[in-house]
Amino acid sequence: MKIMHFVFDKALLLPLLASCLNTIAQPKVIWQQAIGGSNTDQNFSIVQDIDQDFIISMTSSSTDYDCDECKDSTGWDAAIIKVDNKTGNRVWKSCLKGKGQEDSWKLSRPKNGGAILSGRSLSSDTWSDFKDCSGDCGFAYKLNINGSKDWIKLLDRGIIHSTVENKAGGYSCFGYTNGRDTGTGIFAGKDAQSYLHTDAAKNGTEAAWFVKLDNDQNNIKDNCFGGSANWDRGTSHIEHSDGGYVLSGWTQSNDDFINGRNGHGLPDSLSSAGSYDFFVIRLDKNGDTLWTQILGHSKDDYSQFYTEVIELSNGNIVVAGNTNSPHYNLRSTYYLSSGDTIYYRDVYLAWLNPESGQIIQEQVYGGNLAEDFGSIEPTCNGGAIMSIASYSQVSGDKSEPNPSPANFQSMWLVRIDSIGDIIWQKTLGSDNGGIWYPNITTTQSDGYVALSAAFDTGPGGDKTVGSIENSFGGWMIKLDYPTGFSYSTECLGTPTQFNDTSYVPPIFPETFSRIWSFGDGSYSTEKSPTHEYDKPGIYKVELTIEVDCKTEIITHFVPVINDTSYTVEPTQRCKPDSAQIGVSYNSGVTYSWSPTTNLLNSDSSLVKAYPDISTTYQLIIDNGGLCADTVFFPILVDSFLPITISPKDTTVCLNDSLTLIAFGSNNAIYNWISISNGKIDSLKVDMAVNSSNISVAPTETITYIASLSNNSEVCISRDTSIVNISNLSLDIPDSLNICPNDSIQILVQGDADTFLWQPIYNIIDETLLSPIVFPRQNTKYHISATKDGCDINDSTLITVDIDTPLKNNEKNYCIGISQKELAIFSNFSNAKTYLWENGDTLESTLVSKPGKYRVLVGNYSPNCTSNGSIYLNDTVSVTSCNATSLFIPNAISNNQDNLNDIVNILHSFYQNDYKFDFKIFDRYGNLLFQSSSLDNSWNDFLGNNIETSVLTYHLQILANNRAEPAINKVGSITVLK
Repeated sequence: MKIMHFVFDKALLLPLLASCLNTIAQPKVIWQQAIGGSNTDQNFSIVQDIDQDFIISMTSSSTDYDCDECKDSTGWDAAIIKVDNKTGNRVWKSCLKGKGQEDSWKLSRPKNGGAILSGRSLSSDTWSDFKDCSGDCGFAYKLNINGSKDWIKLLDRGIIHSTVENKAGGYSCFGYTNGRDTGTGIFAGKDAQSYLHTDAAKNGTEAAWFVKLDNDQNNIKDNCFGGSANWDRGTSHIEHSDGGYVLSGWTQSNDDFINGRNGHGLPDSLSSAGSYDFFVIRLDKNGDTLWTQILGHSKDDYSQFYTEVIELSNGNIVVAGNTNSPHYNLRSTYYLSSGDTIYYRDVYLAWLNPESGQIIQEQVYGGNLAEDFGSIEPTCNGGAIMSIASYSQVSGDKSEPNPSPANFQSMWLVRIDSIGDIIWQKTLGSDNGGIWYPNITTTQSDGYVALSAAFDTGPGGDKTVGSIENSFGGWMIKLDYPTGFSYSTECLGTPTQFNDTSYVPPIFPETFSRIWSFGDGSYSTEKSPTHEYDKPGIYKVELTIEVDCKTEIITHFVPVINDTSYTVEPTQRCKPDSAQIGVSYNSGVTYSWSPTTNLLNSDSSLVKAYPDISTTYQLIIDNGGLCADTVFFPILVDSFLPITISPKDTTVCLNDSLTLIAFGSNNAIYNWISISNGKIDSLKVDMAVNSSNISVAPTETITYIASLSNNSEVCISRDTSIVNISNLSLDIPDSLNICPNDSIQILVQGDADTFLWQPIYNIIDETLLSPIVFPRQNTKYHISATKDGCDINDSTLITVDIDTPLKNNEKNYCIGISQKELAIFSNFSNAKTYLWENGDTLESTLVSKPGKYRVLVGNYSPNCTSNGSIYLNDTVSVTSCNATSLFIPNAISNNQDNLNDIVNILHSFYQNDYKFDFKIFDRYGNLLFQSSSLDNSWNDFLGNNIETSVLTYHLQILANNRAEPAINKVGSITVLK
């Protein structure tokens, strides 16, 4: 529900709200499938592969049906299956198993297809993928598009909740480590290199754990986050569009955890914070922390299943989970019983600024009972869709009753726009049992797919498929806005009537369009057009619908009859493929085929034919005795040609070229495509006849696919070759500074088979990759390295500093009226030692009043002195910030009477001292007005007949060149007639 600072009579509001929500069109169920085996299956996750099919993971105790790849296992395993996009039927099955338990958590999709599964294993089998595990490992398991294993990464004594393939190469993992050394108390998992504290008392049982991997899954960065409480868990992370990372999870710690505390933002009138709160951590592309944020209020705020983070299409960050906190501007669901307020779980969302971590807004969603957050996915137009397990009936934000019986949950799908307003919602469930672990994904081209665990004894309610052998198993549902059209078959000379039967909701009018193509060069945009053809035939009629960021083309083959016989264009068929021939079905018309040999469903109008030899089929179309045609459909049968690429899979050096050769048949046509970063691109290859060679110079791992077709260009054979880039890389600092007579180590990150340093004088042991050097003058050191036959060169400049005078530049701050303390910094940020008048020895200190503050800085670097020491006084001035006033009207009129007709801001800010960003949005989140000056009034709505509504404004004020806190105001403006 949108946060509004008004008071409503809840008894009057809820029926009205439910009525409004029910008028919004929802997508419909296209198909559904039972997923799993005959025992318990849970912890579901789902992604859509680049071939449009879906990959599903689950934690399963089953060893049959979808989980029969786990048949030789004992206990719980991670089962993975792939299902067809159009039907939900199984494509392939896989299992990750050991002698212990394997828990599956989150799936992600890598660039070139397949999936990466994150989880935890309690196995340590010498024969399995867990032979290097101590019996408690987090894992990231990469499968290719065909379900075969590419690699597995184990992180000892931890759990991996999410794994992401990074845009610039390599991978990142996030979860938590539970390894502690009993002697020191610090985290001691053998893969955890970044410990929290050397003080054992400050380390809890678990800590959030971020790990960055290179292309070969070697650890190149890891960070732990946590405090002294037992549980600080990382559950979700993403790579942001700017190349950095966003981590989320929940914490029980009140100390040392990312400089935050539980109960962030609580007013003084509320009780102390709950036991758990959400955390959000922003990292740069190197994995270093940019900012942190704690989200939570007076009660427990975390998720039973996941705390999840996503990036919206506008770059903003959304964190989702559960809240139990009643808060003055968050409506946590409740009901009254004997005068007591009883609080239940609601779904909680927070919108954050990606640059600063500042909270843009918070919202909760729920009914009169408990809701458990499942998952959230970004959608087009800057919105998102959530899957929620709900106990509530119609109440609060929930407009549909639960199909599940009392004390059982149903699956509640909620589609929201960019500011959190509900666009549509749908409740799905079984009247035989409950729904748990709901999960959802948005498809790449059509609709949504939801997946959950269901416990029931068979079909019931929305659930038309029973669980496999009545087990606790998966229930998969595909939803979409169904499209289609009907037509009337007429004799020549009579117009044909067409009718668009698509289920198109009026919720995205700006993205909706309709266009008919009648197959004879004529078009229409009407909903139900009529069209008259000028000659008989079978016309390919297409209706193109665009809605909710997707385009769908519906095709029918429409006959126009004139008591005649004719032959259509021949159809090419490749063994063993079938060919579709005929016309689209229409009532009132009869159809008769001959011969019927090798025809599938020969009593239909549109059939699949699979003749072994070229055959002509005859179809008689009779329009109830009014007119009849005989149509001949020739099918020309051909065969696929063999094709093989050489080299099959290989590795090349960066910036090197490679020739790929496709071996196949002479006098054939070759075409190439490449797949990189999940995108398919055609390769523009100018090849002579019978030439199948291409030269490529990839800069990243690319999959090349060669296709071979015969002269008909119908029978197309394909082969694939993956070209990897050598992972040879050296990270060397561009420059370093030292004092005379000092030495320094050149730290080199990377790996090499051989290397050579030049020059070799003033260097200690040039056989080391990271040697120590002691130049007596400015020197550039070069390294030449090789690995896997690839060469790389790099260098670093060592500058020997000389004595130079220092300059003392005064730096000014101001302290605001509402501030209790202000942090001030020494101007010499490169000094090695600091001593303030109050005794502080850090670069900064806290002050509470204006004045001049002096600090003694020492051993200023990079400059050096002959005796190795230098000291200087630095003075920092603190003044009082100017008092300012600000007034924004909360209502305007639209009657053009020159009274309150414009949004005019009254203020005392001086324009040159501040930066302003003032925005006004309409009720749908559309930007109506934006200004960088508070002196600009807004009156664009005059004469535009804006309806009576509540507009929303966002205002941010930042001081120029002063350490003054930012001012952020969010409010509403009512437009009155």
